[in-house]
Amino acid sequence: MGALNPTVHTVAFAGSDGRSFMCGIAGLINPYISPETRRAAVANMLESMPHRGPDDQGSIELDQLSMGMIRLAIFGPAHGH
Repeated sequence: MGALNPTVHTVAFAGSDGRSFMCGIAGLINPYISPETRRAAVANMLESMPHRGPDDQGSIELDQLSMGMIRLAIFGPAHGH
């Protein structure tokens, strides 16, 4: 089987008040590369979108899947948080 070409998708979600959640999610499924290589690729994907979240991050490894997320906390001035 040939190499898998990565595809990047950006999704913006809006809450009931119309504000966007500015988080980033990245993932890679590829049975032909090592978990370390997948983990590094996902880390590079997350590093390419720092505007999506300097406030928190996490990652998970499951079989042939590596996923990561970054979170940007949006504080509403009207509510003081």
